[in-house]
Amino acid sequence: MNIPLFLLALFAHLSITGAMRNGCADAAMDESGNYYCEPAVNTIKYVNISGSGTYKTPSLIEGSDSCVDFIDIPYSGPLAPYNEEITIILRGPLKIRQFAAYVLNATCQGSSLNKRSHAAAHERRHNHHAHHAHQHLHDEAEKKKRGLGDVVVAEIDGELVSWINTYGGTPAPQPPAPEPPAVQPPAVSSPSASPTSVPLPPPPPPPEFPPSVQPKPAPSGTCQAWDRVSYYNSEVRVKEGLTFLTHPDWTNSISYAGPDGTSSANEPTLFNGELKNAGEMFINTDKPCSEDIGTECPYFKEGDKAYHGYGGTKKAFFFEFLMPDTGTHATVGEMASKYVADNMPAIWSLNSRVMTNQYGCNCHESGCGEIDFFEIMNPGNYRLKSTIHGKSGFSGGDSHYIKRPTDSWMSAWVIMDEDKMVLKVVEPNTVAPDSLTQDLLSSIMGSDDETIINIEGKLAVFEVAA
Repeated sequence: MNIPLFLLALFAHLSITGAMRNGCADAAMDESGNYYCEPAVNTIKYVNISGSGTYKTPSLIEGSDSCVDFIDIPYSGPLAPYNEEITIILRGPLKIRQFAAYVLNATCQGSSLNKRSHAAAHERRHNHHAHHAHQHLHDEAEKKKRGLGDVVVAEIDGELVSWINTYGGTPAPQPPAPEPPAVQPPAVSSPSASPTSVPLPPPPPPPEFPPSVQPKPAPSGTCQAWDRVSYYNSEVRVKEGLTFLTHPDWTNSISYAGPDGTSSANEPTLFNGELKNAGEMFINTDKPCSEDIGTECPYFKEGDKAYHGYGGTKKAFFFEFLMPDTGTHATVGEMASKYVADNMPAIWSLNSRVMTNQYGCNCHESGCGEIDFFEIMNPGNYRLKSTIHGKSGFSGGDSHYIKRPTDSWMSAWVIMDEDKMVLKVVEPNTVAPDSLTQDLLSSIMGSDDETIINIEGKLAVFEVAA
């Protein structure tokens, strides 16, 4: 049966939260059937995210959703299996003003944006009819031999800049600098894959981090640069380093998303920034999965517009968004019976392997990973929940919530750093910087000696069970 993305997330969430009171001693169930801690917080921190085991992924798919065979994919270590490539998914009603993605500089990590910890076998499926799927599974040695990381890194701007910024897109790519440059605003450039930038609006208020909090030179022998590999700004119509994709009409295919995010397009297209009720769209990098140029993915289906996701144990995402209230209200039970996803916006992520065959057979149930960053669990709710879906060491969710931004823009970080993840709301009108340092990211995430005691109205800390 074809099941929309929102129901996959809903069923997985309910299986975890049905009787969960983690995060506070007095969590109360509301009319939706979910537990919430009061009051709302602006930061939710997850620690001890580290899994090991295997999950099953299809190795042969026939027709539109018939799994013929599976293989086991092993995973272990911090953030595993979410150290693999992930895809960012959006559901309306939602307005996005900014999106940015960052990864640790490939030179620093000695690898690439698309490094994986698992070993995968290469298996090709032969196309006997229009719907016969193809999948390419390669082990780590094969990926290195083909230079997958070099392709990605060649287009990354590794230059460290200050936090003083505007909405003007990214500067032209420059070679990585050995030392941070002098504090200066970045130049405006016009991304080659997107429409020409329009004149800039007046500068926004100062960002979250004042000039006194500047990137500092890394100690000798260390490397701290996090590169911004993707950036989108709906106001100045900038799209760089990313691709907007969709499943047209809930089918088992991937196409370019049109300006509205849900219709199909014939080529990479600039999203207009507003996603309608229940509409879903997803974001990957602009690096195609192509065997011809040595960048094939471990998930592939013939005919799909397949692009790489965001890989590694160090990755961060910045969102500036608005989730309007359309007026529809329903409990979880009512929503499930009516098959309604109206007025329950969400921003979440899946292992990119899931996306190629979302509605038929995929690795979601076998534990390849999902993280809900900001999710409304039933129509009309104002509480944004977060939940980690997976197996032991990669499963759980804090019962605290972040207040849904219905009438004003919210700026928020999602930072994944080894076995920690932080969701943090920052000052409105914060601008996504061109690059980050490990020191600055650590200051956002907080110290490692924070206790597992929640700070009312500010910080909730959740320890994932091993």
